[in-house]
Amino acid sequence: MGTGGSTGRRVIHTGLSGVKFKPEVTDRVEIEAVHLGELKKVAIDYDTTSGSGWLLSKIFIHEHGSDLLYEFQCDRWLSKDGAPHRDIDLTQVVQFTNPENGELDGASENLENAVNSNKEASMGEGPATCRYIIEVHTSLQSPEGMTAHVYVTLYGPEDDTGTHRLNNHTLQSGEASAPPNKLMFQPGKGERFVIESKPLGILERMVIGHDSFGAVPSWHLDKVIVRQEGMDSEVTFNCDRWFDLEKETEETECELFPSNGL
Repeated sequence: MGTGGSTGRRVIHTGLSGVKFKPEVTDRVEIEAVHLGELKKVAIDYDTTSGSGWLLSKIFIHEHGSDLLYEFQCDRWLSKDGAPHRDIDLTQVVQFTNPENGELDGASENLENAVNSNKEASMGEGPATCRYIIEVHTSLQSPEGMTAHVYVTLYGPEDDTGTHRLNNHTLQSGEASAPPNKLMFQPGKGERFVIESKPLGILERMVIGHDSFGAVPSWHLDKVIVRQEGMDSEVTFNCDRWFDLEKETEETECELFPSNGL
């Protein structure tokens, strides 16, 4: 996605070498699209039917004929137990023209050198991911059969998790045996979800909402409790509000702050 539009969703089965994405391997793929202007974001999905996860380090994008290399740093898992979708913001833009004459001769080689140079510079940093357990408590006054898709983003001083949809793919292990069409977020019920992220530090806030999908897009949320896996302490985000365009709030998203601190 860029200032001039987006490519739309494209399916990438393999790299140009014909080998699927393997550990410690850089794959190169090519797509044709309208000119997107300055690139700002990459949205990427992972097909979870294989049952395994994929730890994506970073993505480099180069437009043919340009001297700019766009880097999108990820260092996060895409998996059925975490998040099969990631929105990755632009990290930096690198020039890779020939330093002697400023021309693009040998562009393919220069591109590879720029990618390898950037990889070497970041070696040793490590992805350092952790898992957050998110316990969502729906109020008794919430209607039966809520159909909208719920999403959440956690924020800390170090980073944020990005937006994660809370569904069967992110249910905590042990609860994931529920059928794909099972209704969640029912009155008086609670579900635990797990998302993977870089460590955020002390949780400062969260954004939670839904997409108003379906016949019953009305939801009353009591509270959310978040705990980093392996840690004893937890953070409670009290809510006690409606997510419904037909209610007084006329909102389907809100920002919550800790009711207790770590």
